[in-house]
Amino acid sequence: MPGLTEKINAYYTDKLKQFGTTAKGVDWRDETSQDIRFEQLSKIINKENFSVLDYGCGYGALYRFLKNNSFHFKYAGFDISVDMIAAAKKIYSTCSNCFFTVDETELPVCDFVIASGIFNVRLDFMDADWEKYIIATVKNINSLATKGFAFNMLPSYADEHLKKSNLYYANPVWVKKALADITTGEIEILDNYSLFEFTVLIKK
Repeated sequence: MPGLTEKINAYYTDKLKQFGTTAKGVDWRDETSQDIRFEQLSKIINKENFSVLDYGCGYGALYRFLKNNSFHFKYAGFDISVDMIAAAKKIYSTCSNCFFTVDETELPVCDFVIASGIFNVRLDFMDADWEKYIIATVKNINSLATKGFAFNMLPSYADEHLKKSNLYYANPVWVKKALADITTGEIEILDNYSLFEFTVLIKK
């Protein structure tokens, strides 16, 4: 979609410039909530010897979470922001089990794909256009995952006065229907944790 990725790229690159390699630098409130998200998303995987693609990796915080929680894995990180990838490469320059890229043609097929927060910031795009972007992206993610993938979204049932005009709020029913047209995997939605969002797990 013309201009969409460019605007999203600029948005997150600006956040990184403002806040550095912190949770706020990828537009989250804090590291605690960031890790709660990772905890939910990582329920798609087990701890032993897997490969994972972090789709929309930012500065690579998921790598830190997995390492700190004793997962055994090979990691690939992808982001559209050149600055984010440069920051990630600097942080993890001594790690042999990971690589980062802005080039989608370099992405490996992995056991699992995890995407945290990539569908939230709609900016000024119409919902219909954003939903086309979501579907195209999930199709791509599905093609890169052999065992399963996971992503999170903001819920449409949020109180109207709490919603922000630049964010996208998804209806879980729409999400399930869209996924049914993309994958035959088992779909599970998690919404019983402390953040106002939901996590979607697709097990192949």
